[in-house]
Amino acid sequence: MRYTKIALSVAMFAAALSAQAADIQIYGRVDSGLMFTDAEGVKSKTELISGGRSASRLGFNIVEDLGNGYKVKAYLENGFKLDSGEFSTEGSLFDRRSILAVQGPWGEIGGGRAGTVQSTSAPYSMGAIKWDVFGTSYKQASIGTTFANSSRVNNSINYVSPVINNLKFGLSYSTGDKKEMNKDDEPLEWQEKQHTFAAAVNYISDNLFMALTFANVDKAHDENTGATYNDGRAYQMGAWYRLNPEVRLFGGLGYQTNWSTGAKLGFEDDWTAEEKAGGWDGYSAVIGAEYKTGPHKLMADVQHFSGDLANNSAKEFKRTVYAVGYEYSFAKKVIGYTALNFSDASGSATKHTTSAEALDTWQAFLGLCWLF
Repeated sequence: MRYTKIALSVAMFAAALSAQAADIQIYGRVDSGLMFTDAEGVKSKTELISGGRSASRLGFNIVEDLGNGYKVKAYLENGFKLDSGEFSTEGSLFDRRSILAVQGPWGEIGGGRAGTVQSTSAPYSMGAIKWDVFGTSYKQASIGTTFANSSRVNNSINYVSPVINNLKFGLSYSTGDKKEMNKDDEPLEWQEKQHTFAAAVNYISDNLFMALTFANVDKAHDENTGATYNDGRAYQMGAWYRLNPEVRLFGGLGYQTNWSTGAKLGFEDDWTAEEKAGGWDGYSAVIGAEYKTGPHKLMADVQHFSGDLANNSAKEFKRTVYAVGYEYSFAKKVIGYTALNFSDASGSATKHTTSAEALDTWQAFLGLCWLF
């Protein structure tokens, strides 16, 4: 009943939008395919998945032109699972983004739920998704597997500048995370919440793109463990270069301190409060290439993470992901895809965790993605 009411609300919302004078774009992606997984010590499986190349979604971009170079915008986007019809995030209507923004000659300011300028989430992303050939596609081939990602945050304020002399700047700040109540069901004080700050600068030209990004997550005191978490910080730089009309080369480097995960490996329940409080330190690197001609697109890259627990260097973790992919455009917005990747995990931390992220794993994909 709850999902029926939410779906009806979406339909009524879309109908109401179509009757207004604002410029409204209704868009989406529908992605379905087969994924084969073979992980060390686990029985292999083949399953139908939603979102091999791209997560399925439905969104609305709404623009009201105020004149004199000023506009009011709204970005609303919901993720869903094509295989089951369920929302990607239970109970959340616009889990991927819900932003109200003002654009002017000086740039754009937007507030709401959004990816930071350091994250891999549009519309304000200025970081790793721009300089990795796979972006967020094909599960463990995603750049977020080995690079720290500040992701989407609630209660955020974001600013991006116009491109001036090939340069673009961006800032993000979240005034509080999803958690609003403490264990006694009392509202959290502002200083008790988790806040995220991010900054980015891009150099943009036809044949060269470069980015520098920074993110800081000031983690709250954990009332359950008694630990006070250190701020997680991520420093990244990356670029792509167009060698010729068909070929682009990609590369990036990252360094993280006290981050909540190391190459997506988190913590076990029996690890100490001090280990969890310190988070993961480590280095990341990626190199890749893209060859595109006509409807054909070939991609390949290698990414690597090497790190350890900030408060216990004896628990170290290394992860290298090798990936190749091929995409064929049947039409401008209908893309068939196949991809293969292998994640090689090692280090002493793998002996102290049951996480699937610590397993040597093969993944293969075959599917279709329609953008509308």
